[in-house]
Amino acid sequence: CAASARLRRALRRELAHARIAFGGAGVIAYVTATSIVVVACHAATFVVACLAVGVPASPPQLVAVALLTVLAGSVPLGIGGWGPRETVAAWAFAMLGLGAADGVAASTAFGVLATIAVLPGAAVLAASARRPRAVRVALPAERPETGVAFRQESSA
Repeated sequence: CAASARLRRALRRELAHARIAFGGAGVIAYVTATSIVVVACHAATFVVACLAVGVPASPPQLVAVALLTVLAGSVPLGIGGWGPRETVAAWAFAMLGLGAADGVAASTAFGVLATIAVLPGAAVLAASARRPRAVRVALPAERPETGVAFRQESSA
């Protein structure tokens, strides 16, 4: 079929582009595996948030809602996923018959947990911003007024 041949060609082309961008199949596999682990950790954190606020749902339901909510948090609206994440959580919880309020509560708890998790990095960033930095002044290769060339040393 012509459509399936076009699809196969398109997939091969995109995979070739991905290999170029990532530097090979090994890197693609590594990035994919790492991404799966990160998403699983975010989903687990959401399940913990659900349990913390007392959501009466089964683990498979919580995992399904967690994956939807984590996906919604990646939408580049709002700050740190706040807004889209709570909206999708309210909708998903309502669709499961668990109540939109529980969804918003669980999503808010997840947001608080995620914010707490990044606070050490924020502290390091703030501390490094206060520390004075050494300034290097590069000498020009040649001084126009004298015509004397200077050898620049590499900053290794």
